[in-house]
Amino acid sequence: MRSRSVAITEAVARNAADIGVVTRLPHDADVEMHAFGADELIVVVPGRHPLAGRRRVSFAETLDHEHVVPCSGTHLRFQMLGAASRAGRTPRGRVEAASRDASCAMVRAGAGIGILPRASAKACRPPATRLLALDEPWARREPAVGVRLADALSAAARLFLDHLRARADADRPS
Repeated sequence: MRSRSVAITEAVARNAADIGVVTRLPHDADVEMHAFGADELIVVVPGRHPLAGRRRVSFAETLDHEHVVPCSGTHLRFQMLGAASRAGRTPRGRVEAASRDASCAMVRAGAGIGILPRASAKACRPPATRLLALDEPWARREPAVGVRLADALSAAARLFLDHLRARADADRPS
């Protein structure tokens, strides 16, 4: 299974896209990667869920509960399936969410628990949910902006890259 981050990186390498915002992954593509901040995955649970009283939870502990599963092809789904496989388990999920907003809405409705980047979960956090730290090394993520050759970008693409990098610098904790 290929993640969207891999597909985006390959599109940039083939010159089918000027810029790609991805989760930094090891890759063989001839693409320059520029740091775009840092994020971590967290667990979003309904307020009355059995895990709601916890501050931290391991991924293995979440596997005892229904998940709102990220859509196929995302790096997050790839990570979750890999972690579940290493634990000898499969995530239980009745619903698949096409977006982070949809994940939050489904968690709020009680369809399951969600795993989301902290930045996204804070932005769409419904009042009836709790955010728990995901106690896994793979929960720390490094978003990156990939370009084939920064010096060869069009003026518009270069301005966009500069804007993304400045935004990442502004969001970085001092």
